[in-house]
Amino acid sequence: MRAKKNLIASYIFIIVNIFINLFVVRLTVNHYGEQIYAFVVLAFSFITYVETLNLGTFLSNRTQIPMRGVHASVYTVASVKFLSKISISFLVFFSIFYFFAGDYFISLITTESDVEILKTGKTLISIAVVYGLLKIPLSVVLSAFAGHDLVDIEKKYNGVQQLIKITALGVAVYFGHSVETYFISFTFLGIILLFIANFHYFYRFISSHSAMYMKYSKKISGFYITKNSFKFYVFTMASVVVWSTDNLLVSIFFNPKMVSDYHINFSIYNAGFLFVTAIAGALIANYGNLIRDNKLDTLNFRVNLSVYTTFLISLAIGFGGILFTEDIIRIWVGDGHFVSDDLLIAFGIFGLTLGFSSVLNTILALFADSKTITLMTISEAVLNIVLSVILLKVIGVSGIAYATGIAATITIVIPGVIILSRHFKNEVKIDLVPLIMQIMLCALAVFTYLQSTNHSIFARIITFLVYFGASIFVTALMRRDYVKSYLKMIKK
Repeated sequence: MRAKKNLIASYIFIIVNIFINLFVVRLTVNHYGEQIYAFVVLAFSFITYVETLNLGTFLSNRTQIPMRGVHASVYTVASVKFLSKISISFLVFFSIFYFFAGDYFISLITTESDVEILKTGKTLISIAVVYGLLKIPLSVVLSAFAGHDLVDIEKKYNGVQQLIKITALGVAVYFGHSVETYFISFTFLGIILLFIANFHYFYRFISSHSAMYMKYSKKISGFYITKNSFKFYVFTMASVVVWSTDNLLVSIFFNPKMVSDYHINFSIYNAGFLFVTAIAGALIANYGNLIRDNKLDTLNFRVNLSVYTTFLISLAIGFGGILFTEDIIRIWVGDGHFVSDDLLIAFGIFGLTLGFSSVLNTILALFADSKTITLMTISEAVLNIVLSVILLKVIGVSGIAYATGIAATITIVIPGVIILSRHFKNEVKIDLVPLIMQIMLCALAVFTYLQSTNHSIFARIITFLVYFGASIFVTALMRRDYVKSYLKMIKK
């Protein structure tokens, strides 16, 4: 019952997050303009950068807390105290840096020349950094709730944070307040919410033995916490590189309008990516139980079904994005924000590798050793940055998305398939033939569309339906057992 409640809460949060983010983009662009929106995007990216100073503790708590039984809350208190020291230290450092080098730093990350817009951008980024630093120790309890198997509570607080963001924006726009006022409002209310979450956790798990918890938490050193969370810190940093450096790179190499347009185009695909990861999460559930019960045939089928399904959905989202993104953007935020078909193709490739690698990472976490996974993750992050810079200069803004897809393929997908086929062939054998057939079918559909002259909305709808029907036909032809599984899922 608890697992089902947690899963439902996760899906609801994903759906709410998608719609709120799409609405925030529309409202911000149309009210404050593209240049200001570009700095809003960068400010949110900086919140993500700053939060990496949690050193992987947020992810680590999800595994450390369940292992500690009655002493779980002691570890939580120790984590809060340790991260508070880090947060305060960096707040002091940032204050000094902002005073002496704030203007110079802003000039490094943007080509914007308007003095007033630069001043606004500097203010937004400074608010974002302070907010991110204050969030670090206060957000420990959210991961602690998840560690206590109360993911639904964690998601509720995260959902309220998103509602605060959209409400603050709506109020600011309605009353004609500045974007700085919007940022101050939602960050202030966000901190208040986190204080409430801390009181909630305190009274639920700590209040009756607070003196004892404070005493024993002193025995858990910062070094011990960092040691336990280092592996998760590597994953966190790699995720930040993959998901949050693109806006910064576009800002450095291009202009604020391109940051705005790039992010608007990406937001359409990102909604689909979140959907893919949610589906993948549902499909890969209970892998561990199948291994424990030695049901290897069932495990092998589930793995292949998961990979194939994420492939089908990712390809459909990618092709659908090429066909309809320009129309969606025009209806959503107006004309003049569509970048190019090349960028959409790059996003499609990125989404495809994302779906495949998300399933592979879960499988490898069950079979491969942590050192191998860590090496693959670090390699992906480094290669992604290097390729992004190179391809940005060679082919333009779409180079970032191509770089992400290529880096994931070289460092995660190919090594993952090789590791599984060589070392765990008795447990898992991925059937690549249906996947290759689906890729060829999608590539043919994209090529046919780009070569055609009739791009009316009716023709595009028919094109997508024909492609999707052919995709299902190929599935039924090659893997009828997958189709039967889909029908069983629908009936349930």
